[in-house]
Amino acid sequence: MPRPIILTETMKQKAREEFNEVLDNTKMSDGKFRYDRNFEYEGNSSVTVWITPEAYNKMYALVTEFEDEVAWHGTVTRDGKNEFTIEDVLIYPQEVTGSTVITDQKAYAEWLYEFDSETFNKIRMQGHSHVNMGVTPSGVDNTHRQGILDQLEEGMFYIFMIWNKALRVHTIDI
Repeated sequence: MPRPIILTETMKQKAREEFNEVLDNTKMSDGKFRYDRNFEYEGNSSVTVWITPEAYNKMYALVTEFEDEVAWHGTVTRDGKNEFTIEDVLIYPQEVTGSTVITDQKAYAEWLYEFDSETFNKIRMQGHSHVNMGVTPSGVDNTHRQGILDQLEEGMFYIFMIWNKALRVHTIDI
């Protein structure tokens, strides 16, 4: 399900109205107040993500052949408003264990600088495996995602995928 990265004025106004209503009706037994709001696109927000055979075969091989977790980026093109194609998969420098992927930031930055501008600008997907676990994002996954999203500007997009050895896939298109 696609999710917005940046709040529109309409979303902000709706949140303000809901927040004011919550404020007016809140009673606190412990002196604490919490407010949480999820945002989704209104109307037809379905997204189609196509995967080229080459990219699919690479992801399949990474997930099925590696004993440990592994992470990758994908180059993506946007085909219209709600269609995206993952064209290729790129493995970046990383240290892996059975349950973690750690990126050496210096080696990662050097790796990114090796790409021409066109390829670099198409890196719009991050995927990784959860070996023998479910595909629900962990707290570490969510923190990593937020770091990527913090770099995006209005109109940009990013696709996140988690695969496991049962070939279950969790995808978030943003």
